[in-house]
Amino acid sequence: MKQFNAKRFNIFFALLAFIFLCGNMINSQNIESSGDMYRAPGETNNTAFEKNSIPSALMQEYQAAKLRRDNDAKERLGREIQKYLPMENTLNNNPGDMPVQQTAVNPPFNPDWYSSDVMVHSGAVAYSGGFRQVDLKQGEDGWMYMAVNKRPTGSVFGSITVYRSSNGGATWATIGGLDWASRYIQSVSMLVENRSNTNFGDSTKIALYYVTSATSNFNDARLESLTMNRNGANWNYNLVSTPAA
Repeated sequence: MKQFNAKRFNIFFALLAFIFLCGNMINSQNIESSGDMYRAPGETNNTAFEKNSIPSALMQEYQAAKLRRDNDAKERLGREIQKYLPMENTLNNNPGDMPVQQTAVNPPFNPDWYSSDVMVHSGAVAYSGGFRQVDLKQGEDGWMYMAVNKRPTGSVFGSITVYRSSNGGATWATIGGLDWASRYIQSVSMLVENRSNTNFGDSTKIALYYVTSATSNFNDARLESLTMNRNGANWNYNLVSTPAA
């Protein structure tokens, strides 16, 4: 009987292990490079991309304007950039399916319970658990703005009024708002934005975003928006989104 050669056995075992390891590495690289491991049947890799059509020099000018806080230059360059972007699909409202511009009575109203109260809004305010019904903002112009979602009354199902104060809340005036005769309003959120460092009056915009529905349980609700200047001019309504039921 031949004597067992341990040295030859160790060399042979090491050679087999090396061949097995190399084979696994090659298979792993093939699988990772092909991308088949996590791909569904019939699915292909998406390697095509749309090249950005905005000139790089224009983008650099815009970034430089942002760094030096030049809002007028940003607005001008932004309009140029907009020309290179694809047109967005906008939702068209059905004829007559939009709120009406509101004409409200200006404050100040009579104080409620304390002689020095400053009452901004008089009347019922909408309520719905967890949803915002009043939004208060201070604009870059230093003025204060308040949007109030009112409770349905009479023939008006949904109503939002926006007030403003130019003296820190000591006195308030009505800017405007909207009334819905056929839709309820669940919540409201307001933005006050300025597009110029020098012309606050004409460039200060108020943007309201709110949820409406034709039913009080807010089935089939949709998102709408209203924009206007701080003096109520340029009143503009838009239907933002109508999610699938």
